Amino acid sequence: MYDSVGQQLGNYYLVRLLGRGGFSNVYLGEHIYLKTQAAIKVLQMQLEDDEKDHFLHEARTIAHLVHPHIIRVLDFGVQNGLPFLVMDYAPQGTLRERHPNGTRLPLATIVEYVKQVALALQYAHDHNFIHRDVKPGNMLIGRQGEILLSDFGTALVAQSSNSQSTQDTVGTIAYMAPEQIDGKPRPASDQYALGIVVYEWLSGQRPFSGSLTELIAQQMSAPPPSLHARNPDISPDVEAAVMMALAKDPHERFASVQAFANALEQANRSQQGQQGQQEPTRGLYPVSSPSYPPTRPALVLPSPALANTSQTSTAPQQLVMETATQKERPASKRSSVRPPQERAIPRAPGRSGTSTARQLMASIIGIVIYGGVYFYISTLFFHNKEFASYALFGLSIIVPLFFGAVFGPFAGFFTGMGGYLLGHSLSGSPGLWSNGLGLGLTGLIAGFALLRTRAHYDRFRAVATAVLFAVLGVIVGEGFADCSSIWVYSVNVQSAALNFLLFTLIELICGLVLLPILLKLYSAIAGHRERSEV
Repeated sequence: MYDSVGQQLGNYYLVRLLGRGGFSNVYLGEHIYLKTQAAIKVLQMQLEDDEKDHFLHEARTIAHLVHPHIIRVLDFGVQNGLPFLVMDYAPQGTLRERHPNGTRLPLATIVEYVKQVALALQYAHDHNFIHRDVKPGNMLIGRQGEILLSDFGTALVAQSSNSQSTQDTVGTIAYMAPEQIDGKPRPASDQYALGIVVYEWLSGQRPFSGSLTELIAQQMSAPPPSLHARNPDISPDVEAAVMMALAKDPHERFASVQAFANALEQANRSQQGQQGQQEPTRGLYPVSSPSYPPTRPALVLPSPALANTSQTSTAPQQLVMETATQKERPASKRSSVRPPQERAIPRAPGRSGTSTARQLMASIIGIVIYGGVYFYISTLFFHNKEFASYALFGLSIIVPLFFGAVFGPFAGFFTGMGGYLLGHSLSGSPGLWSNGLGLGLTGLIAGFALLRTRAHYDRFRAVATAVLFAVLGVIVGEGFADCSSIWVYSVNVQSAALNFLLFTLIELICGLVLLPILLKLYSAIAGHRERSEV
């Protein structure tokens, strides 16, 4: 990169170099008329004619990101093919300069920083903008000590360049999410980067290090080392929040970067409360459950009787401690009353929905319900009420779709196929195996949504995912049944096609309308049950 000190860009004279980045230089600029100072970011990329309009469009988007914790863009332009941005100048430097590499920060300080950065990122995400380069060096300190997120120019480079390699690699690898390395950044990528920053501030070092190749390999597949092992003062709630933000799968992270900040703040309050309430005469310290959706199996705190066994663990993640006084007390003297703190951290609704026993029980219930419905459909058909039977058939498809989305592919498949066969057996009419298998495929494919959503249907994205799999299941299942009728039962192709269009349309309407309603209802009931158990 060449030095532009002494040149004039727009109405600004470049006074001195403030810093260099991978794709830009930042200069202190002075307005030639007003004599006010500003930071001038010069992007080191020559824009072709067809790229200039796109750059200006993206620059306008950045300029409209007006937020108390975002460095404001005052002006922008392209001079001699060289794009530049004019931004507010923050003379107090960055958080990287305030806290050099290897510095550990108090949790309360970290929470205060993260709250401000998360507000800025959430605002950008709500305006369909991804930062792509969240790190301490891009967190500036304002005149009043507030934190200002800068360098949205990184996103500008990625979105203004026609080069796929540039779009894929823009950012800082040490803080880069796996999907961003893979060229598919999303808002959750910024959450991952912020999680790396929090990890670094808590432990004094980033979770991954090494050469560029080693960093990429670790970011893509290696789990982060235990925070507690690097800093024993960190509580399990704090570590769980950070590790959730650092999940390799973006769907495993918090629903938003603001949710991550809220969880970290709640964990901080919980840790402060535990430190202030520790009493050496008690056998158990209270453990609060996190406010964010847990992604790991529930942890059950052992009872006092079990805490006295010879296999007591001394691992850092041990959640229950017992005093020497309690250990010396005879077992017969101990109270059999279970303390209120001693209980499992509850799982979110549907988190255990993929267990074999749960799917088996759900399959039996689904077969009985769907079998009863199909028996009634057959009865209507035999009484020459074809329209009513067709309409009810379209409505009934919601049963295997719902059981699949909530309880998994196994339950969806057997609800569809088993319920069809049971209904026809009860009515005494022979069912077509192809129709039964088609309905089973519908429930099976709908059940694959559980692998992505984990039955958390309190969010729009999860419901939309379930509906998408349901639509795919209806098309594949009905297509299989009608194609089979042509090959096996010599049904006329035109009749089979008409049948496919008619029933697919009815089933899709039911799936698109009824399934979201039932999933929301299920989520509300399951969430209420979980809260009542806490």
